[in-house]
Amino acid sequence: MSIAVIIIGHDTDASLSRASRALSDVYDTVKVASLDGIEQSFSDAVASCRRSSRIIVVPYLLETSPEQIRILESAVTDATCDGGPNIRLAPPVGFDTRLVDILEDRVTTTQNESSEDRNVPIITVERHDGAKRDFSVSDLLELPDRLDDIGHYVPDRLGEAVSVDALLSASALVTDESTATFKSGDEFSADVNLRTVRDRGWLVFWLKGAPLPARHGGPVRLFIPEFDNRCANVKAVDRMIIR
Repeated sequence: MSIAVIIIGHDTDASLSRASRALSDVYDTVKVASLDGIEQSFSDAVASCRRSSRIIVVPYLLETSPEQIRILESAVTDATCDGGPNIRLAPPVGFDTRLVDILEDRVTTTQNESSEDRNVPIITVERHDGAKRDFSVSDLLELPDRLDDIGHYVPDRLGEAVSVDALLSASALVTDESTATFKSGDEFSADVNLRTVRDRGWLVFWLKGAPLPARHGGPVRLFIPEFDNRCANVKAVDRMIIR
């Protein structure tokens, strides 16, 4: 069965498109519709999913009013009446106990920000055989060829960075490995070709004379300019595993 997903949210929610891109790794067809102009945007989204046998509509909303639910149900009913794929409306995101885990993680990350001690390790380079090297803020400040502002390569982003290549060279762990896995806590990982990330990857760790705070993706944030997938911007990186 071919399943398409339509995510509906507000135009002002910048995370809506990011959620869509993340789901694109799971489903072949993922479209975004605006709750603020639902008649046209939802109709267009459904039309672009006509080849799918089923469409799941997901309201990307933490809070919904009875009127918004009515509008969503009406839009789904109208689109279903036109024939075509089976369309189902999922419950809104709303409150979910899993959100508590995210909130707890945010509290812990902020509490343990590297600004408290510049000599505490904030990122670890690991090899598949168990060899590893820890780096603190002080260590990163001593690496050569730092980039004074990631904004030179990534618009609207700030912070000083070290290249992934400089970090790997300092670790002295690379032999014949071909893949780098960037870990953000225990929940997220991104695999990147090692040559690509050595050539183009930057790790932002310093902002306005202080360690990069958690609210900006710290203590270490990966950017791979002009690399068009979810690995191009990874927040709160704490481990880099090469294999």
